[in-house]
Amino acid sequence: KGRNAILFCPTGAGKTLMAAEVAWHVLGFEPRPGSARGAAGNTVVFLVDRLPLVTQQSRVFANYLADSPYRVGSWSSDEPQS
Repeated sequence: KGRNAILFCPTGAGKTLMAAEVAWHVLGFEPRPGSARGAAGNTVVFLVDRLPLVTQQSRVFANYLADSPYRVGSWSSDEPQS
């Protein structure tokens, strides 16, 4: 239905793994009634507020989604713009 979600939890609560699991479902890997597996056009964005987390979280997502056709990208304001 085009819904958005925000996950807000304390440090160490497993936000990254929960978000990766949500991403797995949003990207269509858990068939839902009326939806095709691997739903085309779905996008997942995971935001962090500290530069070291950019690399850390993108690695977790890349590992979690390794068996999927999706790529994980990362961007930071400290990286040169192309």
